[in-house]
Amino acid sequence: MSRRIVIGCVLALAACKKAAPPPPAPVAAPVAIFLDDREVATSAALTVKPRALVGMAPGAPDPEVWLAVIALDPSGKATTVMAPARDHGDLVPSLALVDGAAVFGMARGDALENTVSPVVKVIIKTKDDRGAIAAELAGKPGGHGGGDGDGHQHDGAGQRPAPSADLVILIKSGKDEARFTGDKLAPLPTVTAPVGDTETPGWNFVDVLAAAGLGGAKAVNLTDSEGASLRLEGADFDPAQTVLYIKLNRSGQLRFRRFGKQGATWTMTGELRGIASIAVVPAS
Repeated sequence: MSRRIVIGCVLALAACKKAAPPPPAPVAAPVAIFLDDREVATSAALTVKPRALVGMAPGAPDPEVWLAVIALDPSGKATTVMAPARDHGDLVPSLALVDGAAVFGMARGDALENTVSPVVKVIIKTKDDRGAIAAELAGKPGGHGGGDGDGHQHDGAGQRPAPSADLVILIKSGKDEARFTGDKLAPLPTVTAPVGDTETPGWNFVDVLAAAGLGGAKAVNLTDSEGASLRLEGADFDPAQTVLYIKLNRSGQLRFRRFGKQGATWTMTGELRGIASIAVVPAS
């Protein structure tokens, strides 16, 4: 090959490199990013290539301890991704730019799955409804954020205790008090949670109330051993709008979760780590 041909090839390759278009510049897209109840950003610099959400939320802990990510569209419809690191393998909560608007999704490489388009607000949940910080929980033996002594495994993994008479819930109705024991859970039909850990069998809390003699209650207060409480009333008892789920974890505690329906999506709206008492709220 002559020297002239070689020089021509080199010049041609250089011309091709110069002709390659530069990558698109990031565009600041309006999207509110919250870390629990604190807004940490009002916009995000995005391109068509997905960008991990963790890099756009100052102060956010490692995604391993995120309890959930909630994405809202302009109508307020919420899409919830529970325990993204635990339950979604190598998919990464991300934002991208599509037609000039921010889009949320779970990224695998340069592809987004389960998208919310457009998205106007994203909430990273690192605290449960009692305010326990997920990162602190991760430091406990076997815990990795939002755990109940079960770590990042589904509660169905490993040996689980059977509900026994040693498990006691105090029932308060007016001036009367009674005891509901765990062995009365065994005959009840089992259910699973609508999102998150959908494998662990538990019970519908409405069935538990009926078994405890509180089937006609219009409102009740649930309290755990540390004094945290949660009130149930009205739409909480509508099965089309709410799922009241209770399970026995491997630590022998009754874990309670309330799930509400927003559009076609279920999201966790309340949680107690153990139920010590159920009190009927007097009619006003």
